[in-house]
Amino acid sequence: MRSMGIIGILTLLVVGAGARDFHVRPAPGPYGLGNGETYADAWPGLHKVGWTQMQTSDTLLVSGLHEAAAVWPRVWKIGAAGSIRSNWPADPATLKGWAFTFDGRDGLTFSGITFDHCQLLRAKAKNVTFENCVFDGILSWPRMIEPHAGADDWRVLGCSFRDMPNAVYSIQDAAGSPDHLTVAGCSFKDIGVGDIDGHAVGIQGGQGHRVLGNHIERAGNAIVCWASSKRKMTDIQIIGNQIRDSRSGIWISGSNDPANDLPAAGWRAGVVIKDNVIDGVDDSGIRSNIRDPIEVTGNRISAAGRAGTIPDAIYLYCSVGGVRARVTGNIITGPARCFIHVTGLPAGAWDDHYTNNTYTQPLVAKPFYHSARGGYMSLADWLERVENQ
Repeated sequence: MRSMGIIGILTLLVVGAGARDFHVRPAPGPYGLGNGETYADAWPGLHKVGWTQMQTSDTLLVSGLHEAAAVWPRVWKIGAAGSIRSNWPADPATLKGWAFTFDGRDGLTFSGITFDHCQLLRAKAKNVTFENCVFDGILSWPRMIEPHAGADDWRVLGCSFRDMPNAVYSIQDAAGSPDHLTVAGCSFKDIGVGDIDGHAVGIQGGQGHRVLGNHIERAGNAIVCWASSKRKMTDIQIIGNQIRDSRSGIWISGSNDPANDLPAAGWRAGVVIKDNVIDGVDDSGIRSNIRDPIEVTGNRISAAGRAGTIPDAIYLYCSVGGVRARVTGNIITGPARCFIHVTGLPAGAWDDHYTNNTYTQPLVAKPFYHSARGGYMSLADWLERVENQ
């Protein structure tokens, strides 16, 4: 019993010693002892952080304005730390003009930091979280947060993005795609405005992605999910987002070209687009060209198709068979062309259902299209031939 007591005490001491706070303040300093152990004794600049003193359970508290123009090199290589947090509200942190990377730093959290025209370089790490951070502009690369294959379980929570070509963009490459990206409760403004390849949230392949409760205003394409024909993209939930004044709303895509080796059935399964508000987009509000079933439920779409090539509120397309979809409980107002536009092969295996949708303020005489049930049609014809059938 005595030896167990000693082991228990030693365990507590080790755990306690492994969860420490360290401090860094802007260069050049100096600050007291400069050992990082207190705010008064902070490390004088990001390049002076003593990573060898830290463990993965420790927190680095960043204070003040750190300008990369004042130091060299301008790349901050992040070492062992469990979290890097703004010393808020005492002395909030802003990083200006930095490129930073954290290869191999699994489980890292960034919290409350303002990144002013910074750049995240490719980082091979899992279980990374950005929470309540501000990303204002970008240093040079066209994408801010860019997980690649193997960088699974990234979370972007409650962050703000402004004025950049792309904000959050997971990348498919030769090694595959990252899985389980979550983007929730974030705001995006002026992201890739007018650019067909500009995205507030872009996802290339992978599984288990969640895009939840974000606010997107003035984006090139608000939310786009894409994968090449030979890669899976499954279990995608896009729920409760607000999209306004952008090039397009929500786009589920992915190489259905017969000349490019079609993806197998089931490789685009589990896509849910639910309870989103889409108002004032140039192209389609919700668009899909996948062959697997898709659920489009409870969305509100208004003023879609103001100036785009596909001026429809909901556009569903399949080049290799019939469309398979559940389109229910949506409220659609004033699209430039169609409330719902559906195109597939007449001889394909169709499984599409449209129920309890509300349509108001049509701008054309025949604001519906279904390639297998009569082409363009009026609301009365749509209700008779398609809706609730």
